[in-house]
Amino acid sequence: MRTTCGVLLGLVLFAGGCGGPTMPAFGETDDLVLIIDRSAGEALRSELEAVFEAVEPWLVREPAFDVDYATPARFNDYSNWRNVILCGVWGGEVGAIVRDRVPGVPLSGEAAMTTATDIWAGRQVVGVIVAETEEQLLELLRTRGEELRTRFALEVRARLAVSLCQDAQSSGLKGALEDRFGWTICVPEDYELDTGAERDGFIRFDRRQPDRFVFVSWRPGGAANLTREYALAERDRLCSLYHNGDVIQEARPVLADTTEIAGTRALRLRGWWGNDELTGGGPFVAYCLHVPEDGRVYYLDASLFAPGQEKTPLIRHLDGILTTFRP
Repeated sequence: MRTTCGVLLGLVLFAGGCGGPTMPAFGETDDLVLIIDRSAGEALRSELEAVFEAVEPWLVREPAFDVDYATPARFNDYSNWRNVILCGVWGGEVGAIVRDRVPGVPLSGEAAMTTATDIWAGRQVVGVIVAETEEQLLELLRTRGEELRTRFALEVRARLAVSLCQDAQSSGLKGALEDRFGWTICVPEDYELDTGAERDGFIRFDRRQPDRFVFVSWRPGGAANLTREYALAERDRLCSLYHNGDVIQEARPVLADTTEIAGTRALRLRGWWGNDELTGGGPFVAYCLHVPEDGRVYYLDASLFAPGQEKTPLIRHLDGILTTFRP
């Protein structure tokens, strides 16, 4: 089951602050609780399912989130969950919870979508979708459903990145990487660091069971290198030299789009790798970015080998690691 949510009449972000919750939220990064009014009609339920249980074709059609549906009567059971979305009408039970428990939401009765962090638990993302009528909610979901799903997923990833960097700062890893390489990335302590190709501008972090790999490469280059063709060729080059000869499976979808990392434009790749000799394969996500101050192009890559396991939460965690990179 699935989900992701975002904003319509303005995205409102607010955090717990010094007086915020101290207990961490429960659940995995792909767990999502969607709380809807008990009076919600079948059409609204179907539309919510279509939006929040949509599949990710590049992940062998796994959904973005594992969704549990609940009524407002169970709100207290789920208020400390990692990812929560409230969806309903202003005159219903969800509307009452939003007014009483979610600060900063416009109370005009108009359609509104917001996301917030750490309201009731630490490291939590909360989404709100409310409107005066179910017809307005349906229109919102039908016309902007993909945007909602994408925006909520980005908030979940950003919250994960914050948590990763808090942990890396505490362990001293961030400072050590900055001193040695001139850049930082927030990798959990249970990953092993391989610096055997450091002189060539390549290092790798590994973790086993299931196998996860994060590597960072840097070489002279410019903005002209931020193309799909360059990024695909760079991955093939690096894997041939340093990473078991893995190759990209072009028979599966290979998605390329533009985003930002650390305020710098970056090309993102998402796809599937394979290795005939080692009879393995799995999803990968990668970023290619140019940092003019360094005169460098950085290539960041995370790949997963987890046969028989759900890939979505693992690859989301790896993606979160990559987005913590700071040149």
